[in-house]
Amino acid sequence: MTRTLPHIDAAACAHHDGDSEQACRRTIAALTALPDAYRTGLVRRRTLALYEAIPAQHHRERAVRKPRDLLAPSRGPVSLAAGAMLPSVSCRYAGCAMLRRRRGRGA
Repeated sequence: MTRTLPHIDAAACAHHDGDSEQACRRTIAALTALPDAYRTGLVRRRTLALYEAIPAQHHRERAVRKPRDLLAPSRGPVSLAAGAMLPSVSCRYAGCAMLRRRRGRGA
């Protein structure tokens, strides 16, 4: 699970940089490498946050739906604000627009 979270964070960076399809592909790769039993908790929340951050009109696209569909069934509802984008994630990827904005360097 620990190795999966940086991959999901990198996917969030790809989404922030405008490539939602690539973000979904990265998330799919991270989730498929993880046993079903570990697709819960923080992995589940970050994946759902990424899914919800993608505009709703794209939610029917297979690449966007697949990460959500790969998640193990939840034991309870996951509550995320509409449009929330991984509020606790600290991006570590130098080219990421999210990181540049946090450091005051613009997008």
